[in-house]
Amino acid sequence: MNDFLNRNPSSRPFKVADQIKKELAQIFQFELKDPRVGMLTVTDVRVTNDLSVADVYFSDLMLMTKESVLSEQELSDKQREIEKALSHANPFIRREIAKRVKLRVTPELRYHYDDLPREAEKIKAALSKAKAKDATDEGAAPSPEESQDHSSTES
Repeated sequence: MNDFLNRNPSSRPFKVADQIKKELAQIFQFELKDPRVGMLTVTDVRVTNDLSVADVYFSDLMLMTKESVLSEQELSDKQREIEKALSHANPFIRREIAKRVKLRVTPELRYHYDDLPREAEKIKAALSKAKAKDATDEGAAPSPEESQDHSSTES
């Protein structure tokens, strides 16, 4: 991962990853007909330096909206089902990538469900809750400065 973070954005693997990401977004949205695959968003693509493997990170907007209704187990099962559907469609997806991205060898595509958007929403909710709690606490209890002001005026 450090290699990815230190990679020059103008390097060949970075450019290939960006192009694959754009093409996958198009394929997922308009050409993949599997009903198990909902509204996928490609969040990231990371290509190895030798361009042989592309790790594709995705999230499903439908799962994110149903998240509050689904248990953790159901959510995990749905994520695995989507990964299985993508693996099943992998030959078609690789052929499409080969047509659109001019490379000698099309990278092997490995799919990973990206929990980052869901985790970000959880953190955002927790921060909002903490901020609201702080606001109510400020209204109920005087701040340390106010306590000092009252004690100095009473003497």
